[in-house]
Amino acid sequence: MLIRWNGKNVWSIGTGLMDASVVQIIPGPNELKKEHWEAIKKHPVVLERMKEEVIDMKRGKVMLLEIIEVKKAAPKNDNDENDNDDQDQAAILSLGAKEAKALIAETFNIELLREWKEAATRKGDLEAIEKQIAEIEKDREDDSSDE
Repeated sequence: MLIRWNGKNVWSIGTGLMDASVVQIIPGPNELKKEHWEAIKKHPVVLERMKEEVIDMKRGKVMLLEIIEVKKAAPKNDNDENDNDDQDQAAILSLGAKEAKALIAETFNIELLREWKEAATRKGDLEAIEKQIAEIEKDREDDSSDE
């Protein structure tokens, strides 16, 4: 599932799950496994922030953490299930071109961008993803040359 973290810093939060005891959420869009999100939603800090309306479970409000709702990709065959992780990874592709480009432009997770690039079919999406990856890599190079 896609979420958007509107905070300024990385948020590390415990899930209590064996495969990922801590999930780091960086500013901008993030891809989370559903089981991680279900565990995070039960965390006392998250529950408190939901009460304070810092975290909104409904789309539309600009909050610190938003759920980005996208259409599920259709199963490849009858044996596939609708909540397959591969389908979630390409979920951005079900957005309209304008909305997808805006989401790509605010994504700083280079691994997520590379996953989207693998699945992208629209020329505009590919160009936007490649541009964003190039900008992130340039910033990393600039940061390392400053040291």
